[in-house]
Amino acid sequence: MGWHPFAKQASWERQLDTELHFHLEQRIADNMASGMTPGEARRRAMLEFGTLDRVKEECRALHWQTTVESLYRDFRYTFRMLAKDAQFAVLATLALALGIGSATVIFSAFYGVVLNTFAFKNADEITAFYIVDQDHPTVRRPSLTLPELVYYRDHNHVFQDLSGEFGGFGETPLVYSAGGSTYQFDGCFLSANSFALFGMQPLLGRLPTEDDVKPGAAPVFVIGAKLWREHFGSDPNVVGRSFTLNRVPRLLVGVMPPRFRWGWVDAWLPFSLDPNEIATNPDLRDKMAYVVGRLKPGVTVKQSAADLDLVAHQYSRIEPRFYPTRFTVTAKRSSEEAVDGLGFSILLYPLMAAVILLLLIGCANVVYSAIAAY
Repeated sequence: MGWHPFAKQASWERQLDTELHFHLEQRIADNMASGMTPGEARRRAMLEFGTLDRVKEECRALHWQTTVESLYRDFRYTFRMLAKDAQFAVLATLALALGIGSATVIFSAFYGVVLNTFAFKNADEITAFYIVDQDHPTVRRPSLTLPELVYYRDHNHVFQDLSGEFGGFGETPLVYSAGGSTYQFDGCFLSANSFALFGMQPLLGRLPTEDDVKPGAAPVFVIGAKLWREHFGSDPNVVGRSFTLNRVPRLLVGVMPPRFRWGWVDAWLPFSLDPNEIATNPDLRDKMAYVVGRLKPGVTVKQSAADLDLVAHQYSRIEPRFYPTRFTVTAKRSSEEAVDGLGFSILLYPLMAAVILLLLIGCANVVYSAIAAY
């Protein structure tokens, strides 16, 4: 006797029949207790229940075994039909595999680039802003001097915090020597508060903190998962080692997750946003940093732009040389800026539509071939 996944079906049917009759007799008894004759009590109970066969069908439709058994029969029938025509089975499988595979790959790219651009905590709160020359609207400044950044950080009312970055996108090559060989990778400088602002946990080790950039503290840095895997062979012992980067000894304190690529570099070196440190350090005083902030809960991007516009006009009276005669501040979510700025949306949206159409065509071909064959 062959195996069948629904051997208990008959037992369940008997149990259902017994239970329905029990409830029916209970209702008849209740009606008789209220003063009805036996005949009237049964008639009323049957009207309330309907026919027992109908109630059984409703119960069967709700039972999980019925659904699974229906699927089981459908699959058996499908495989029998496919076995009759091996050529059709191969073509159908290839057509569906092509459509599903293409859709999966493109949707993964679409999700990673458009829907989940940054793997930050509450990434929609991360917002960039720009100073726009109203007489030349295409001219906009996305960066602030570090003294400006400190002023904006202290005087705005819409951001939990602001982060600054400079030297990214290949502008800061980091060179170090080991074992008689010299190596180079790309780095950037990131304000020490940025790691907490982005809300990402390290893959290994710890994140830089404000304490790491205080006067007298040993310089530190973190690296990306890609560099850790390809250059250091995923060795966990690399964390805690000291490296001389561009002739400055720095302690490697952590490895960032694979999707953290801020500045599109392999390593991040924290710097201080302390006003006194910036004022006395010529390497910081004249730097321009790309700035983003994390919005406070409930604050919209439009509200943030309006608030920063007031702050910018206040600072323009302190340092008028940095500002056009007429300007305004605009803001945009960093995820939208990254997608639009790099032109990904122009490519991915049509590509996603094309792949979905390809999947639908594949499904239609399989259905048409099945109808023609059978």
